Amino acid sequence: VSTQSTWEAVVSTQSTWEAVVSTQSTWEAVVSTQSTWESSGINAEYMESSGINAEYMGVGLLEEFDVSGWSVERSPDMVELGDRVWVNYYDSGFIFSGVVEAASYDPLSYTVRYDSGDIERDVTSDKIFEELQFQEGDWVWALEEAAGEYEKRYVGGSAGGAYTTLEAAGAEDAREVEASFYHIRGHREFAVGDRVWAEKERKLKWERASVISTGPGADDYEVEYDHGFREVLSPAYLHFIRRSERSCT
Repeated sequence: VSTQSTWEAVVSTQSTWEAVVSTQSTWEAVVSTQSTWESSGINAEYMESSGINAEYMGVGLLEEFDVSGWSVERSPDMVELGDRVWVNYYDSGFIFSGVVEAASYDPLSYTVRYDSGDIERDVTSDKIFEELQFQEGDWVWALEEAAGEYEKRYVGGSAGGAYTTLEAAGAEDAREVEASFYHIRGHREFAVGDRVWAEKERKLKWERASVISTGPGADDYEVEYDHGFREVLSPAYLHFIRRSERSCT
């Protein structure tokens, strides 16, 4: 029969509930303000053109997730203090840029200061996206703004916060691409069973999914979201879920 101390560990106290059930101040941090969107290169016009509205941005409580099926050997490197990263902002599904300022242990998590000035604590590594550190010779997906689509491109160099991309090595169609997650993304190969973040319907909001098949195109993958919806996406809209140090060693 559980003692009082055991019950206190099992039955959440008022302070625990206050941490789980979002208060008004937490919701204001979760629902991105104009300054936060603009700091990541997103404006109201782009949001509207992508079908984003206040209802679409609604978020629920933090969720646990299945750790099976990870391809740990191909997942991104561990996060280090001072890294500039792109993060799932308060588990909202929207990705913003910030710097890793501190780490906490047991369980391991990070404190991230966003470019807007917001600070999010207890960020686990599975919610951290790539660091946008590409080198000459890398293949990437670069936004072709006129078409609003990502194209597979070759990195020819970098300077001044931008990458020079080409159709292929030696090509003469050089195009400068801003070093922003909303303009350039890494190219990766995935395998059936991989756990990924997927940009659902290419509308900026990312959700957890699994790769269930390859094709029909050479760089296409069919994914199934945790709630059952399926679609075909290129690697521009997929990202490995990082191994969570909280759950794995």
